[in-house]
Amino acid sequence: MNSCEILRALDTVAAVSGKLEKSALLTTYMVDPTFQRVMKLMLNPLISFYKRPARSEVFGTGVFTDDTWLMLDRLATRQLSGDAANREVQSALNTLTPESSELLWRVLHRDPRAGFSEGSINKILPLTIPEVPYMRCSLPSDVDLESWPWARGIYLQEKADGTFFALTVKNGGATVISRSGFEWPLELYGDLGEVFASWPDGQYHGEMLVEKDGAILPREIGNGMLTSVNKGTPFQAGCVPVPYLWDVVPLESLTRRGSCLTPYSERFSQVGKVVEDLGGGKVRLIHTQVVYSLDEAYAASGVHIRNGKEGAVIKHPDGPWRDTGSSGSPFSVKIKMEAPAELRVKGLSKGKGKNAKTFGALECVSECGMLEVNISGFSDELRLEIFNNPERYIDSIIKVTFNDVTKPNKKTNLYSLFLPRFGELRPDRTTADTVERIIQQLEDAKATIGMIESVAA
Repeated sequence: MNSCEILRALDTVAAVSGKLEKSALLTTYMVDPTFQRVMKLMLNPLISFYKRPARSEVFGTGVFTDDTWLMLDRLATRQLSGDAANREVQSALNTLTPESSELLWRVLHRDPRAGFSEGSINKILPLTIPEVPYMRCSLPSDVDLESWPWARGIYLQEKADGTFFALTVKNGGATVISRSGFEWPLELYGDLGEVFASWPDGQYHGEMLVEKDGAILPREIGNGMLTSVNKGTPFQAGCVPVPYLWDVVPLESLTRRGSCLTPYSERFSQVGKVVEDLGGGKVRLIHTQVVYSLDEAYAASGVHIRNGKEGAVIKHPDGPWRDTGSSGSPFSVKIKMEAPAELRVKGLSKGKGKNAKTFGALECVSECGMLEVNISGFSDELRLEIFNNPERYIDSIIKVTFNDVTKPNKKTNLYSLFLPRFGELRPDRTTADTVERIIQQLEDAKATIGMIESVAA
């Protein structure tokens, strides 16, 4: 396939909504080695071209040649950078056919724009695309915390409720990706890209928050703004991104089920030194303290929760870093606020993308009607069960867990829930909770943390 044919193939995949239909088309196209090559360049989270140009408005008659592939390789290895890179990229975009120019633009932006991800490709040809390595946290019930070296001290870090990011620094270039591998447009983040590019090679982990007039914005506002910025909208006036870091791992560890055996205490010290020496005052270390007992850990987490944060994470000083896949690390444990609520299901929202043939979310309300929230995140099996038996769910009561109650929306004057998760169907209940009761249950959960604090004190 040439570059024009590959662009048409991607548009064909984009035009179908069903997961099986997309997979069937991709299976056909992945036989072609050039299509495979484009997929690897677009979807590999460890590759960046450090250029995100605008689409060209001038075109020629060319298709991808060896010169195109060589330019991409030189961009990725930083052999081609700066103004010289800008000129060569623009020249390539201007001399290709409209279809080939669009394909090059998508490669440089690392986005097929066809409604599939690296997981779809790896199901067809396993390990074609390295999936984004990530170390998840465990919950206290999953880990033998009594065996931790509390007498030596355990790291406790604020869960700041920002947006997670992984910053890769390599050969004097810097890229930032989300947990799913989406590359952030660093050109919209002020001079952070230049700051990051001066750092030692490695991948730094943290979360991004947004500050306005010296104060961190509430998570629902800040994270919403980051989502808009990552889609191409500049930061609002007076708002600046503030990265908080907590870890760094060597690039060679970033493989499927890869690991770094350097103890966390050493990795955290490395991050602290980089932030202090090279952060330029624009990068911060996540709020960290050392605690010496599990009660003290719960007490400190309670302080963060009462200050409006989700909670805290405790980390074993000797803990390695590992890509844990869907499981959690026994060396990194999340202590967070969770409260229950019972809501009435009013309907199923329309599905999009891979859920177009089933539904998007359960539309739920409180008994008083003053709170509305959509519940999603179902397994494929549960989603099909709900879709095939809607009468079991609509107008029924379900139990959910959540982390916080959000303030009334200015337009609708309705409350909502932060991070709601489906628990179970409650056929024994005929009424849902009111907003008043939901807020009280949240306060009761916070009070429990408060009682632990008083015991620890």
